[in-house]
Order: sequence, then structure tokens, then C-alpha cells
Amino acid sequence: MNDFNIVDVPGILSTPVATYDGNGNQITDDGGWHRQAAETQYVLAEFLVAKGMVVDRTAIDRSPTLTIKFSTLTPEGQVFAREAVHKWLVSMDRPTAKINDSGLEKRWQKFKAKPA
Repeated sequence: MNDFNIVDVPGILSTPVATYDGNGNQITDDGGWHRQAAETQYVLAEFLVAKGMVVDRTAIDRSPTLTIKFSTLTPEGQVFAREAVHKWLVSMDRPTAKINDSGLEKRWQKFKAKPA
């Protein structure tokens, strides 16, 4: 399996975003999407580290260069990432979603409750 970034703030921040008004005219982007997407990445990174799922990391620096490779997750972290992270990221895309780790925590509790 090829390695990839499970957390990729630089990739998020370099994503082009176009914003349109009600008439379909492109308007100046206010950076809101980038702020929300980066915050989501920071919350994910902090959660993974707090649960001990990242090898050799005990803290997260909320910097625009923050990345975490899939290969740096513990075996348990890799299984959790495969099962839960995408679903949580999709839930964060809803306009009413509050960016916090409560959804990750629920998925973590469900994950830990499964028989090994």
C-alpha cells in the first residue's frame, strides 16, 4: 500500500476555491473554506495524538505545514483511520457542523467496544 497523508494542512491550504454570488458571478473568496478545512485537520491530528495513535508524537503544532503520514499511525490507528476518519470528515462538510472531536470520540468509543 502506498503511503499518504492522513492529515494534510498544506494540501488543504493550496486547494483553489472559487466562490460565487447568487447570480453565478465569481466573487472574492474570504478564506472561510480554507479556515474551516484547516481547523478540521488540526482537530483530527490532535485527536489521533491524544489517543496515542501516532508513533513518536505527543503534541501537535497548529502550523500550516502540519502533515501526518498514514505510515506513522500505530496499527490500531491505521485500522481506526480506515474505519472512521472518512465518515467523520464527511460529517464535517455539513454547513451546520461544529468543528470538534465529538464525532471522532463517538466513533472511537464504538471502535474500542468491538471485540478484537
